[in-house]
Parts: sequence; structure tokens; C-alpha cells
Amino acid sequence: MNWIKLSRTIVNVVSPVLFLSAIWWVLNFPYALLAVMIFTAKNSAMVQTAVASGLLFMPISAIPATVTTLALARRYFKDGHHFPSWKTGLFYYRRDYLKSLIFGLVNLFLLIIFYVSARYYARIFTFLAAVFIVLLVLLPFFFLVLYSFLVDQQLSYRAYAANSFFMLVAHPVNSFLMMIDVAGIAFLLWATFPPLLPILFPGICVLLVMHYFKKSLDKEISKRANDTQQAK
Repeated sequence: MNWIKLSRTIVNVVSPVLFLSAIWWVLNFPYALLAVMIFTAKNSAMVQTAVASGLLFMPISAIPATVTTLALARRYFKDGHHFPSWKTGLFYYRRDYLKSLIFGLVNLFLLIIFYVSARYYARIFTFLAAVFIVLLVLLPFFFLVLYSFLVDQQLSYRAYAANSFFMLVAHPVNSFLMMIDVAGIAFLLWATFPPLLPILFPGICVLLVMHYFKKSLDKEISKRANDTQQAK
């Protein structure tokens, strides 16, 4: 076995994951403090306070950090798997912060609405509760696709939402594989060695999402080009 070649392959696979995860945590330092608060909590009230604070920080910290790492993942694929610089990350962060904040607020609002609705209907109408639970599960993936559009194209807010919904529905195989891969990696890391989850998952997640987004987008562009040629 060629150990040098194997080690080089491992480094090439792990390096972008660690780089993107590091960027995500640097831009997301409030969540590092909240994680420490949860692990050192002496009672459930402190845990609940940390979780509530995490929700409040989502639009101003977690979402902009996620958008920035998605932009870096896009650049990584576009430049032939070459690392972008930290300065490039700061440029994307400043460029997309306002849009990230606005969509982050919408994301948080829908998250709360779906959660409260699921809890409410669980007591009186099980079917509707199940619908809202499904929406809760699908919501993060919808917004991950939306954030991928945000770093890829300049569109109106309505167009971002419409195109994201269309992308998920028009390319169900890629959408399903993206969901399975992201959820599967999260479960695998948690089941094997939980400390790896915060270290590896942010980077793996944005790389997977951007991979399937580009795959669906390229397929859509190719399809429309063929339709145009046939129309001529």
C-alpha cells in the first residue's frame, strides 16, 4: 500500500472540512460560549436559557456564518479545490450579511411557527401535527438551498425563495440524497464519537449542500440549453 499517497488523499479530503468548520466557528463564536454554558449547566433552567439564546443568535450569527461558509465552499469547487483565503471569507461575510440577516429572521419565524403549531395540534389533531413536524424537518434543507442561491446569484428575495422551492421539487433525487447524506453524517458522527460533530459537521454539511446544489443547477442549465436548441 502506498502510504504517502493514502495520507495525501486523507489530507486533501479532511483539510477543506476543517478549514470550513474553523471559519464557521470563528464567525459563530457566541455558539461556542453557549455550548460551554450547556455542558457546564448545573440545572435545566441554564440549559433552556442557552437554547433560547441560541435561537435568538441564529439570524445574527449562525445564518451569516453558514452563508459565508457556503460561499467559500462554492469558491473551493469553482477554483478546482484550491483553498480561498480568510480575507475572502470576510469579504463574503460583509457582502451577504444583510441578506443573511433578513432570511435568518424569516427562517427563525417559520421555525417557531411550525414548532408551536406541531405542539398545539399534537393534542387535538395528530395528522396536522405530523404535517408540521415534516415541515420542521424539511425547513433547514429548504433554507440551505436558498442560502446556496444567495451566494451564487443576485436575485430578488422572492426569486430566491421561488427558485429554491423549484430546485428542491424539480430535482427530487439530488434533494433526497442531500438530506440523507447530511442527516446520515450527523448521526454517524454522533453515534461513533460525539466530539467530532462540532469539529467536522459544519464543513462536511456545507460541502455536501453545495455539491448537490451545483449538481442540480448544472442539470437545470443543461436542460434549458437543450430546450432552447430544440425550439430553434
